[in-house]
Amino acid sequence: FFFQAEDGIRDAQESRGLGDVYKRQTFTKDQFEWVSNYSGTLQKKYPRSEFKQQLEQSLPFDWIQESYQLSRSKVYKALNGSHEISKDYHDSARELVEQRLALAGYRLADYLEQLFKAVSYTHLTLPTIYSVQISGVAVSLKK
Repeated sequence: FFFQAEDGIRDAQESRGLGDVYKRQTFTKDQFEWVSNYSGTLQKKYPRSEFKQQLEQSLPFDWIQESYQLSRSKVYKALNGSHEISKDYHDSARELVEQRLALAGYRLADYLEQLFKAVSYTHLTLPTIYSVQISGVAVSLKK
C-alpha cells in the first residue's frame, strides 16, 4: 500500500504534507546564487531598520496575526469584490510580498541566532552541505 505525494513520488508511509514534497528537492548552485542575490536585493530595498517595530514581535503567533490583518486590510480589500487583478493591484501585492519576505528573512536570522546561542557546538554535527546552505542564507538575510 503506497501513498502518493504531491510530487508523484510514492511512499510506503503516509504523507505529512508539502514538506514531504520539498524535502527531496535540493538547490542547484545557480538556484542558491539566485537566492543569495535576491536576498541581497531585498536587504538593500528593505533595510532591517525599517522593521524595528515588527522585529520586536518575537512570537510566531504575533506574526500570524500580523499577516492575517494585512490580508484583510490590503490583500482582499484591494480586490473590491472583483475577480480581475489590475496592474496596480499586482504591483502593490508584489511590494507587500517583498516586504514580507525581507521581514521573514530578518526574523529567521534572529531566530537561528537565538537557537544556536543555546546549542553546544561541541556536540553539533551537521552535514557540510546543510551547514553551508543554512549559514549562507542566514548570513545573507541577517544584517
